[in-house]
Amino acid sequence: MAGKTFTPDARARVRIDAVWVTEHAADVVHRAYRAGGGTSPYDHCPLQRRLRDIQTLSQHFLIRRDVTAAGGSVLAGREPPGPVF
Repeated sequence: MAGKTFTPDARARVRIDAVWVTEHAADVVHRAYRAGGGTSPYDHCPLQRRLRDIQTLSQHFLIRRDVTAAGGSVLAGREPPGPVF
């Protein structure tokens, strides 16, 4: 695939998959944080940092939940809804 450009459909699928993966990763981290019990909120606990990291990542504009709808519109043959698709 080196040197080839992605089709709009391929870009849409990659973006939709990135949203799905991020949402599931966030769910795993949230479950681990809750399982950590009373030590999770403290700075010395790695779960506290992982929770902040995944929450920050899930708010990134390239993997917001509405990207799924935008990707779906591209797969349906419509123009991308914004300049960053």
